[in-house]
Amino acid sequence: MFGRFVVGVVVGASALFGSAAIAGAQVQDPVLIGPKQSFVGLVNNRSSNAVIEMACFGPTRRGEYGHPLAGQTLEVKLVGPLTSAAPLAFTGTAHEIQATYAISSTLEILLAEFSSYYVPEPLSTSLSLPCSGTAVIPFAPVEGGPHARPWRTRVTFVPQP
Repeated sequence: MFGRFVVGVVVGASALFGSAAIAGAQVQDPVLIGPKQSFVGLVNNRSSNAVIEMACFGPTRRGEYGHPLAGQTLEVKLVGPLTSAAPLAFTGTAHEIQATYAISSTLEILLAEFSSYYVPEPLSTSLSLPCSGTAVIPFAPVEGGPHARPWRTRVTFVPQP
């Protein structure tokens, strides 16, 4: 009887710690945003062709607005130089990055402000955004100087039935 208990504890502990190790491998500690860093901006864990699910029920019309559903996020991730020809975003001299949405050519709203990489920020459900259509969410370095470059994540707003 003692032997079975020990085996059960060892198997149980192995399963417990094995799961923790796997879960831990997927989590990245925050890294402070600093000068001369390349980064990407994510909307719902996607750096391009992201979807924002909207609380717009029934048939929607062009120009109709609603609110984002809960549980959606914005995030910035630090990246190294890529070998492709795709231009990377660059912090320049910045220590912060802002994600915004342009309401018009002269007015934009702040969606999130980041001082660290790998820290998802919730997309506020109180925002008023289009029920459908596409947009570009820029992730721009704050006071990054002349060498700073924003990351632009293309998004599609999708109404939920």
